[in-house]
This record gives sequence, structure tokens and C-alpha cells, in this order.
Amino acid sequence: ETILVDDEQNSNTTSDNSVTVYSPVERALNIPAPGPSEALFASLPQTSSETPLELSDLDDSPLLDITSFLPNTPGAANGHLLRPLSTSERAAAHAIALNPLSYGLDNCSRHLFDRSWFNTAIISNLVDKLTTWSRDITSSDRWVFLPPDILNGLASGRLYPWARGKLLASICDDTQYVCFICNSGTHWYLIVAECGSSSINVFNSYGTMGNNLVTSALLPFLLYMGSFGGARFPPEWRIVLQDTPQQENGWDCGPHTVANCLHIVYAWDRLLYVSPLGMGDFRLRIATLIASQEADGYWQGRC
Repeated sequence: ETILVDDEQNSNTTSDNSVTVYSPVERALNIPAPGPSEALFASLPQTSSETPLELSDLDDSPLLDITSFLPNTPGAANGHLLRPLSTSERAAAHAIALNPLSYGLDNCSRHLFDRSWFNTAIISNLVDKLTTWSRDITSSDRWVFLPPDILNGLASGRLYPWARGKLLASICDDTQYVCFICNSGTHWYLIVAECGSSSINVFNSYGTMGNNLVTSALLPFLLYMGSFGGARFPPEWRIVLQDTPQQENGWDCGPHTVANCLHIVYAWDRLLYVSPLGMGDFRLRIATLIASQEADGYWQGRC
């Protein structure tokens, strides 16, 4: 279902070039969507020390390079990153969990493996890698992934020229999909601005939680970007609340968001439709992706 936001009664005018920015209708994103139950909502602040790793027979000695776990299979075909977890990935994740400091992940390890929210360190590690990965598999610069900095800055009072400078420094002339990884304070989700179709696509694993950031910050900013003319940013945008798999607890929004980042590149650019694996195993894959580089076998799916 698509919502075209254009309410002249709620317009305000920016100071740049006297461009009119139309504010959305109140509760514009409040359309039918699977949302969290009361019990699930109550679980949000809960964390646990339980871990999905049960590999006591592996060597406990720390290894500085997890590529040593990769199988020696020259010429092996690449697999997609939403396939079932491999034995080598599970072993590498176990080594990281045993001694995260050896892999430079001490600041995010407890958020990777426990039933806890992803912290900013995890997302910051992945953002540039996701952009490079998408460039490698699509042989294009159509995709760029951005951390929460721009939207959070706007929400906290930063001005449009500051945000415009940050955005232009991150994209190029060929960029078509601008992927904002968002954080509402307690929830991660994904917004994809597709310039070609003038659509703002929301991928939210927790109903509509946090979606007000779309209408309060992103939409006015993109309209501001379009006020400068040119073909890169259109002058009008529509908001699309995408059908997104919903999380089953109060702490897996981060893994769901990363899975959505991978899935949209596969589905929109390569026409490969796959179902993500369970979030417990997917957390282990994310650990290997954080501890490795884009050219390694983990990102290439050769594991």
C-alpha cells in the first residue's frame, strides 16, 4: 500500500529558494501492519546472558584472523548471505565470542551474542562494508548505506545545509538507492530512498515503531534536496510501508535490519528472492562479517 503525502493545509516554507515543503498528514504512516503484542512490547528492556553458541569441543585459543576457519576450496561458487549458517562460520563466531578483544570487537561483542540490542558500534562497522559489498555484487554504484547520523542530526536540530553536505559526500552521480539505517533510540530499522521511483520505502520489523522519523525528518529533507533541481533528487516523494518480516522478541531489530539491507540488494538488484535464516544463527554470521573485510570469504559467501 502506498501513501502519497501532499497536504497543502499543513505546508511550511523553507528559507532556501523559497521552496514549499509539504508536511505529511498527521499519522500518515499509521496504516494496517503487523505490530507488536503487549507482551512483546513489554520485553523490550529485557536482556539475558544466554548465548546460541554451544561448541565446547572447539579449541579455545584466540585467533587473530578468522579467515583461517574458511575451507580451502579454490574456485568455489559464492553463496548469498542469507543462506543457512556454515560450519566454518559457526566456528569463527565461537572464536570471536571466546576472545572478542583479539578481533577488535570488545566494544560490541556482548551485543552480538546475547539477547540484547545492537549498539552503534556494530552498525558503524557494517555500514561502509555493506556499500562496498553491494558495489561488488552488482558491479555498480547504485547502492549506498548510511549510518543514523544524518537523520538523528536533523531530529536534534541540525540544519538542512549540514545534512545536505553529509549526504552529497556519501553518494555519487550513479547512486539510485540511498539506504538510511535508522535508530529511534530503542529500535533499529531501514529506510530506502529510491530516487528513480521517488519513493521512500520503510522496512520495519516492529510494526510502525519509530516511523515518525520518516515524516518529521526524512521527507522534508528530501524535498529540500529536490529544491536544488537536477535529476538526482526528485521534487516529490511518496512513502511506502513495505511488507517486512516481523521480529519475534524485543531485541532482534538490529539483526532484522541488517538482513533487510542484504535482502533488498538481492531482491531489487539481482532478482534473487530468499528467506532469511533464523536470527540466532544470523547474529553469528554478522559476527563474522564484522570481524572480516569485504574481500574475505565470509562476505563473498565462500564459507
